[in-house]
Amino acid sequence: MEKSKKFVGVAFIVIVVAFMLSVAFRFAVRDYVGVLFDWMEPIASEENDSNQSNGEWAKKYPFDTCDDYEIPNEDAQVTIAEDNSFLSKINTAKESVDYYTTNLLIGRIKFVETNAKFNKLVGNNIVTATDSVTLMKNGYLTFVSDRQDTSFHAESLKWFNEKMEEKGIDFMYVQYPSKVSVKDNQLPAGTEDNDNANIDSLLEGLKNSDVKVLDFRCLLESREEDYYGSFFKTDHHWKTETGVWASGEIVKALNDSFGYSLDESIGELSNYKAETFEKFCFGSQGKIATLSFAEPEDISIYYPKEKTDYTVVYDEIETKNGNFEDTLINRTVFDKPDYYSVSTYSAYLFGGSAVINIKNNSLSNGKRLVFVTDSYGNCVAPYISQLYEYVDVIDLRKFDGSLMNYIGVKSPDTVLVGCNPSVITEEKSHNSMFNFK
Repeated sequence: MEKSKKFVGVAFIVIVVAFMLSVAFRFAVRDYVGVLFDWMEPIASEENDSNQSNGEWAKKYPFDTCDDYEIPNEDAQVTIAEDNSFLSKINTAKESVDYYTTNLLIGRIKFVETNAKFNKLVGNNIVTATDSVTLMKNGYLTFVSDRQDTSFHAESLKWFNEKMEEKGIDFMYVQYPSKVSVKDNQLPAGTEDNDNANIDSLLEGLKNSDVKVLDFRCLLESREEDYYGSFFKTDHHWKTETGVWASGEIVKALNDSFGYSLDESIGELSNYKAETFEKFCFGSQGKIATLSFAEPEDISIYYPKEKTDYTVVYDEIETKNGNFEDTLINRTVFDKPDYYSVSTYSAYLFGGSAVINIKNNSLSNGKRLVFVTDSYGNCVAPYISQLYEYVDVIDLRKFDGSLMNYIGVKSPDTVLVGCNPSVITEEKSHNSMFNFK
């Protein structure tokens, strides 16, 4: 008995030491032999975190000139964070340890795939990881959301709408759809998603206001195409062809609401050249479920048939000049299939930035659109840019400056805010898509 205890103890120590050496080795070599260890790379996020704000936007567009709206509990949150700097450092250290002991573990993907394969073998419809993914009855993967109090989001939109009216700027809120249909819920028994409930609650809060709202759920439900066919099976985003169609629907809503005469045909696929990459797309949900649970799918990129000329500036750092596909599409993601480390959806707008300034050199109408959007809008804004001389795409999760100040400087004709239901969260700081201060 005593020998067996010693054996177990020694074995445990050996395992722990091997684990730590594995992490240390992976950390030491990751910058030098990336190609050699590509197969060990962690599952990549769909969002491009390389453009996270570094405080420069706050310097250029400071809050000392913005309006008097106060975000509920915002000041309290900041004070708590400042008073607990030691706790913040502890949490940062913990996150670093968590990262290095998971993402940098040699062969991590193999362990994740084995877990997914086991889930599939036993008929489990939920794959548990950092984010859990649910397999719907129709074979589509999805995330599920918790119920949210949407009063903050509705009040923020109403306040922002009033400010835009004061400035003489046309404003519309665009509600991107949930991947789960209201009319055809394909979730397995016992699984509940609150995306649609959160949207309903938010829109109910806007019902008696003057906020113009475009609810894409209704439009998708009324299309002849299958609702679920508008989304990728393995990703939380809608398909790129859906984004093209959505651009036309947004333009139509702007025409109806504000008396514009913008060309609604930009939403027709017949006006574009399509390039399809077979089995290249393996989205955020597929990366979690792994190739043991799901299969890659096709993705198409659409280019205008007419000649185009653009100047696009990403975060006021990198400038691209050329046609539509050279300035707005990152074609390198299609160099070769890389299911775990590359997001092919991120081809649009090079994965997104805090601020993207698009100038259509083929136009001289002086019209400017500020499009505040999450990543759903990345495959929408490029097509709308065919109608505005200037389009500024802003992701508030990365932009740390004052949106009100930015709008004051740029003086746009139109402002759009587009959000998918996953960003309707408890977050009220300047990382929130609904903090328009």
